[in-house]
This record gives sequence, C-alpha cells and structure tokens, in this order.
Amino acid sequence: MQERIVTRNGEKVTEVRSDVGKLLYIKTKRGYELKCPRSKQICLVSYEQMLSDCSSCWGENEKDKLPERKK
Repeated sequence: MQERIVTRNGEKVTEVRSDVGKLLYIKTKRGYELKCPRSKQICLVSYEQMLSDCSSCWGENEKDKLPERKK
C-alpha cells in the first residue's frame, strides 16, 4: 500500500492506495473515509467507533477463550 499526504479543502489528509493506484481509504483527523462502491457515498469510520469495536471484540475473546491445558 502507498500513502500520500494531500491537501483537501484546506485540511491535510492521507490517501491510502493499493500498489496499483486504486484509492482504498482516506485518513482524516476525524477517522477513515471509505467510499461505498455501490452507492458512491462516503462513509466515515471514526476513531471512537474503531476503539469501541476493538474493545468489545477483545472483551468477547477473553470470555470465549478456551481454558489452558494442564501439563
């Protein structure tokens, strides 16, 4: 993946592209912007949403963990 810093509407953002140049997402101060391939709408995944999602996954994984084997 390739990252390139660009200025968009007076704000510096980072475009993340695949090795062949396709835009995958844009990193902004508010979060990651992704473009829906079907509707062409821009969706924002905020950093708070990512942290919250990761926290809930980590919590679930701890509950689902198998007990360690006794040696």
